[in-house]
Amino acid sequence: MLSIKQQKFCEYYVELGNATEAAKRAGYSEKTAREIGRQNLTKLDIQNYIKELAEPAQTARIANGEEVLVFFTEVMKNKKVGWKERIRAAENLAKRCGVDKPTSNQDSDTESKGQPVFEFVFKDMTMKDENEN
Repeated sequence: MLSIKQQKFCEYYVELGNATEAAKRAGYSEKTAREIGRQNLTKLDIQNYIKELAEPAQTARIANGEEVLVFFTEVMKNKKVGWKERIRAAENLAKRCGVDKPTSNQDSDTESKGQPVFEFVFKDMTMKDENEN
């Protein structure tokens, strides 16, 4: 069972990544904070609690699949982003959605010749068509 100070130490350690500073903020004295921080990190109960606290924080920092798809979609649709970046985002999005793979009725020769299986065409609706008066 962890004391309140030890729990606070763990919480600050996960936030800061520094045992001495975590010990100070948890209420240990300035003189002993370095040694207490070092000792606390060797205790199994404290290690386990730190792991328990750090797991959700680590998960929150890593993008999940849906976030990646949303990101690529936002870049692809953003008119302020250059065409190359938008096309690259669209290609990445297609790969992740599986639409870059040939279907059974497509000619598989195009894939073997190194040609793109899926092609994106963007039309800038803000520009006037050359054929219009």
